[in-house]
Amino acid sequence: MQLLENAATAQVGHHPLTEAEQRKRDAGTTEETIAIDRLWNKRPDGFAIKKPTETTGGELVILEFKRMSCVTDQYVKRAKQVAETQYAPIKSALQRTLGFQGWTVKQKSFIAGARSLDEGDLHDNLTYFKVPQAGIDSIRSKLSFTIFDEYANILKGMYSVRFNGRPRNGGDHDQMDTAPGGPSPPLITSLQAWQPNKIRRQKEKEKKGVG
Repeated sequence: MQLLENAATAQVGHHPLTEAEQRKRDAGTTEETIAIDRLWNKRPDGFAIKKPTETTGGELVILEFKRMSCVTDQYVKRAKQVAETQYAPIKSALQRTLGFQGWTVKQKSFIAGARSLDEGDLHDNLTYFKVPQAGIDSIRSKLSFTIFDEYANILKGMYSVRFNGRPRNGGDHDQMDTAPGGPSPPLITSLQAWQPNKIRRQKEKEKKGVG
């Protein structure tokens, strides 16, 4: 830990202070203390290790997942920039600490849109970790279903407020009336109908208490 903190304080001045950090600096906190706090306050979603081989050094990979508004086709690029900036201090400190042992520190950010998924970016990230194609297809399918389910829940909530609807039992979006006694809006119906039969049957079993 001391090596990491030393590496973090060695970077003082390399990363601009945030507004909150600048207020601390103005209040008398040293930049070295701010750098150490910045290091330990960063909490990536995970880490992955690629072991060294006879021809390549080891890699420590910072993992981050972000969900972004996808109203423009630049959302993946924008989200990756946010993630890279967010973890730049800890990435630099880890590289300073592990680099002399032949290790490289990298970052892989997995990005999902509010209602879309960039399949090419997901494929590239998973291929980097040598996930087989069958595994990539399975992960993509499950993540897509989750995205659509959550987006449908958001729309259900919006329509519920708009039409003063009330949830029947709470829980997943299949259980909410958007308008008392009325049909679901067309987009909600389309999202629900899009689900494969296997997924719909499983949800019906869960509602009935069948395993």
